[in-house]
Amino acid sequence: MPASVRTDALTWSHHRVLANLKPEATDDEKRQLLAEAVAEGLSVKAFTAKLDPPDADSIPLAQTSIVVELPNAAYRTLTDLARKPKATVQSVAAELLAKALADPDIKALAKVTREQAEERLTERRRRVGSRMHRVNGLERFHFGN
Repeated sequence: MPASVRTDALTWSHHRVLANLKPEATDDEKRQLLAEAVAEGLSVKAFTAKLDPPDADSIPLAQTSIVVELPNAAYRTLTDLARKPKATVQSVAAELLAKALADPDIKALAKVTREQAEERLTERRRRVGSRMHRVNGLERFHFGN
């Protein structure tokens, strides 16, 4: 970032965040964003959130932790991507997975798969219910067709 844009009122990390998240911004736009950060007293984390707010769809209402095994090449890629400020391999992996799962095609596939699983379960319950009906002679209870 050119010296003419920088300000001593903010840390080097503020400038790095701006350079990484708004590389297309003009020098005047960068000066304005830095001035706003100074005026609002933004921390690096708050400045990052201001420049790159999370999508409403990506804000989890609840979280679940999982453990996965990755090929070494995939882990190296995640490690490379995690070299941005305040990033970890886990946060980068979670972000990429969340973005992939937000894809409309993936959502549609998940819906079809869930519906098929529900149909199989309903069919299995129907078969088990019919068998129980025959085994126990429970004429008054009939599950399914």
